Amino acid sequence: MNIGMRRSLLGLSLVAAMAAFSSVGYAEDASGLKVVDVWARPAAVVGGNGAGYFTVENEAAKGDTLLKVEADVSKKVELHSMSMEGMVMKMRKLDNAPVPAHGKLVFERGGNHIMFIGLNAALKQGDSFPVTFVFEHAGSIKATMTVQDAAPGHGQTDDAHHMDH
Repeated sequence: MNIGMRRSLLGLSLVAAMAAFSSVGYAEDASGLKVVDVWARPAAVVGGNGAGYFTVENEAAKGDTLLKVEADVSKKVELHSMSMEGMVMKMRKLDNAPVPAHGKLVFERGGNHIMFIGLNAALKQGDSFPVTFVFEHAGSIKATMTVQDAAPGHGQTDDAHHMDH
């Protein structure tokens, strides 16, 4: 085989490899889900509870379902709803949370939230820890949760709270 032919074959191999990698990258993003504004409130008591918040943006024409959130920061991690019935605040565990097509799932202060039960360490302002969001169709999306007093975007311009799948 001459040098010109080897270069042509090498070039074709590189093009094929690049096409394969770009297809894999596209497939990973095909879910259309993006997890943003991932944060937790400070919690000083080891063994106590903490709360976390986030938004899932879905650009896809198909809905999905958040099945659970995983984190090693506490003994248990649960999805919770919060509502007011008269003068009584009610919290209950959610088995899952639907993410509408072309819509958002918002877990925010005063509403749905992640409950970290039995904290392994205090959650101090500025700390961060890994979390994994597990969806029925999209699978797992990893993110970093930052401990802070206020939601991202409320006086902050830090884009480090955004994670794409």
